[in-house]
Amino acid sequence: MVFFLTIVLVLSCAGMAGLLYAKHWELSTGRMLFEKKRPQIEIFFHRISRAFETYLPALIKEYSRRALRWLRGSARTGLAHALLAVEEWLERTLHALRHRVVPPQDATGQASAFLREVAEHKKRLSRRIRKEFPPFEE
Repeated sequence: MVFFLTIVLVLSCAGMAGLLYAKHWELSTGRMLFEKKRPQIEIFFHRISRAFETYLPALIKEYSRRALRWLRGSARTGLAHALLAVEEWLERTLHALRHRVVPPQDATGQASAFLREVAEHKKRLSRRIRKEFPPFEE
């Protein structure tokens, strides 16, 4: 990379020295280099600079829009695939839990003493709340 940049620097310096020598020659002799071709060269370089000023920014803008649209679509598709994968994993996990975990069943089909005690406590709480805060009547 350094070698390439050194060559470019040397060529640039040689080109600049050549342009300065050509200008010095024109000023000292009073003649112009490429006198008849200069208007055509000017038109050519004007067109090129015009293209860089107008067409290139428009082209960059269009391609950046396309790139952003593609990126948005790719992100949306990737997110959809990720969500489907997570959903499938959750369904498999739920299916495995349903079939592996079997709740203990009492021979009588009655709830355990703990669950009966919890239900009784909830009933007492709901009665007390109804007494303390009667329903709002309009």
